[in-house]
Amino acid sequence: MAPGDSDRVAEMTTDNPAPSVSMPRPKKRKRIQAFTAPKDKNTKAILKKNATNSPLLRLPQELRNKIWGYVLGNQLIHIGVQESYQRYTSKLIKPRLYNTKCQSSITERKAYELSKTLKNIQKTSIKPEEAKVLLCGDRHAACYAELIAAHNCENTPSGLNVSALTVCRQIYVDANPILWGTNTWSFHMSSAWRLWLENRNAIQRRLLSKVHLCHSAILKFVPKATISAFKGLEELNIDIETWDMIDFKQLNRLLLPAEKITVIAYDCFESSELESEEVRTTFEERFECAEELRSHLMDLQNEEARKKEERRSAKLSKNAKNDSDSAGNEEDKVDEDKTDGPKNGNNEN
Repeated sequence: MAPGDSDRVAEMTTDNPAPSVSMPRPKKRKRIQAFTAPKDKNTKAILKKNATNSPLLRLPQELRNKIWGYVLGNQLIHIGVQESYQRYTSKLIKPRLYNTKCQSSITERKAYELSKTLKNIQKTSIKPEEAKVLLCGDRHAACYAELIAAHNCENTPSGLNVSALTVCRQIYVDANPILWGTNTWSFHMSSAWRLWLENRNAIQRRLLSKVHLCHSAILKFVPKATISAFKGLEELNIDIETWDMIDFKQLNRLLLPAEKITVIAYDCFESSELESEEVRTTFEERFECAEELRSHLMDLQNEEARKKEERRSAKLSKNAKNDSDSAGNEEDKVDEDKTDGPKNGNNEN
């Protein structure tokens, strides 16, 4: 800097100070209102107009439910989690959930029924090679490959498109129960199961009815309070590997209130080049193993139901006793008043 320049700079900054910039006030965030909240007059008018003018919303409720069942429901949806790290650091970015539609040619319920039939495979028309694919992890091999590729950020899975729910309020109200209530939600990893459970709101938890868990998703701990929030569950499907059998004590926390439970056991070595007779089990052995685990889960359910009924009966008995005691106290008080009345009158005289 030339001599005297510093003085001129000081002069400029003193005579012409930089204008102060006032920061804009942050806008007050508008409160989001749930679709299920009470509707105002304008919303009711829009709903009435849609019900009259929309070709879709003019249809009877039963037909609309069938349409949404084809579009959004009655499928098995595999849930995965993508745990990415920032570049050049080891900092973990917030995990992201994703999903893919099942590509298996057989449902979990049919696979379970088939596993019971194949106890004696010689009496069936199904080839052993085909049965292996249907009754082991191979029936979901393509699905798991897609999940793993997405987990490694190699591709974007072809998940279930739920954009229809954002079209309007009435479609959301119609289709939301079908999305959560008719699909089977499948978890291959415990981290995906835990994160997915924690992100469900009260309405979604109440609507859930079908869950499919793979071997590795059962072994890791999931908070009991999180699991017990799913009170509307109707069907629980489980796949286990025979080489690493689950300790029954681990299942004591898997107390999901399901009305139907299916368990399929399989050899993870069946498709491997390393398979040998020493590590393979027969269809009969696998079925016995699966049924033993299923019976244990059913016993847990029955025991919990019995305890719940006992607690309910005890509460009713306690309430009845309290009511009886209260009624007795009231009667005693009335008798006292009747007895004290004449005495007080005599004293006054």
